[in-house]
Amino acid sequence: RERFISIIAFVSIGGVALGVAALLVVLSVMSGFDHDIKEKLVGMNAHVIVDTPAGLREADELMRTLSATEHVVGVSPFVSGQAILRLPDQAFGVLVRGIDVEREGRVSRLANYLVAGRLPASDRDAIIGTELAAFLHAGPDETLKLISPADGKTHELTISGLFRCGMYEYDATLVALTLKRAQELYHLGGVVTGLGVKLDQLERSSQMRDLIQQRVGPAYRVRTW
Repeated sequence: RERFISIIAFVSIGGVALGVAALLVVLSVMSGFDHDIKEKLVGMNAHVIVDTPAGLREADELMRTLSATEHVVGVSPFVSGQAILRLPDQAFGVLVRGIDVEREGRVSRLANYLVAGRLPASDRDAIIGTELAAFLHAGPDETLKLISPADGKTHELTISGLFRCGMYEYDATLVALTLKRAQELYHLGGVVTGLGVKLDQLERSSQMRDLIQQRVGPAYRVRTW
């Protein structure tokens, strides 16, 4: 007489279990996706960026101030801009990043993402993403031609390495040069675009943004990753 009730109870428990299992799977996937994207973003970018619209002229003094700030474990200058990559039959825009090769490892994992070659060892070197290399059918020791937006001149560079960070936007568009060569490309002299700051914990980014803003003053813009 209770067989029908048992079937209903079994179906009800199974439905609840299936619903909970589906919820756990979705939450796990979303949590893993969020973690993966966050790791890739902070792997290519500093936790906190300090800059001004006109660039930084006294970067060394500011770097000393930031390095002495609590919870800061690394500071590195950079130059960021756009340029035109010229091919025999076409041209398209790329993102150029000038890095201090000796200090870059303190704020990003760019060196860890290398899959071939090495970081720029001279001002003639550049590294590009694997997606861009596949599009160009190019590899280490081959030549790139960048057109500077500052003067329209063509600058020839040698590919010293390939990187893959896992984010298509970087792997397909980023060209990393030495800091000095990027300054020459944009006619910046000794000016840098900004300073990248790495913290001991990513979760402190918002808190440290406010603290760093107080330290450097309103003349500077402080942003998190």
